[in-house]
Amino acid sequence: MTTTSQPWAASVTARLSRALDLDTVEIVEFHRGGFTRRLLGDGGPLAHPMEALDEQGCRDLLEELRAELDALPADIDRDDLSAFVRLLESSLALVPAA
Repeated sequence: MTTTSQPWAASVTARLSRALDLDTVEIVEFHRGGFTRRLLGDGGPLAHPMEALDEQGCRDLLEELRAELDALPADIDRDDLSAFVRLLESSLALVPAA
């Protein structure tokens, strides 16, 4: 019996999270080529809706993450953070020059 292979389908998802205070977590996600940001409270989503990061928002986040890589806290995985930085850099490389 001969089988025909179908092409691979790929989807990359990545997530950053950090505590903003005791009751609030900020989450940035990469999915389907775009970045979103949302805030979660202790009891679930806050009144702030999920927002898509625009080019400037991505550039600001990239600057912040690069600074964190330069002074990496002890409990943060460098490889994972570096992979997220590369996703951001790649997405910005695709943005046409103004």
